[in-house]
Amino acid sequence: MDPLAHTFALARDIRTALGQAVEVAERMGPAMRGLEADALFEVATRRQHLNEGVARLTGEMATSLAAVASARNWQEVTVADLRSLDALGTADFECNLAAIRELAGRLRELDKQNQVRGGRTVAFLRGVVAGHELRPSAYDRRGAPTVTSGRPLSTGSRTA
Repeated sequence: MDPLAHTFALARDIRTALGQAVEVAERMGPAMRGLEADALFEVATRRQHLNEGVARLTGEMATSLAAVASARNWQEVTVADLRSLDALGTADFECNLAAIRELAGRLRELDKQNQVRGGRTVAFLRGVVAGHELRPSAYDRRGAPTVTSGRPLSTGSRTA
């Protein structure tokens, strides 16, 4: 396949993969809210595969653009250079790059939201687990009283 055409095809593939990653990230929030472990693992596994695919496609695009530059003895490749070779394909390529930037931004925002949600979920689960632990709060494991307020515990009571 022609390196230029291959570059254009890779941009479309990256756009598609990032669109799928956005959909997966959007499904992460409801799965966390519902504490659905199976759904979370499924979504996380899917996201990992998509991230690996995008990294692979990006590497292929860099190789393809290097081949375009090498074939024409260019030091670097610009969109203007590509436009001089294939105006119609470059217009589609530019649209794909714009969509990639937009999807990457959306994905970054979703990841921030999901990170906050994940932190809240972990804090909630730690509270639930701590509430179910059979650990006395007045005495440590050796039977010595614990000090919670800075004052020693007393068995005496006040009377009026």
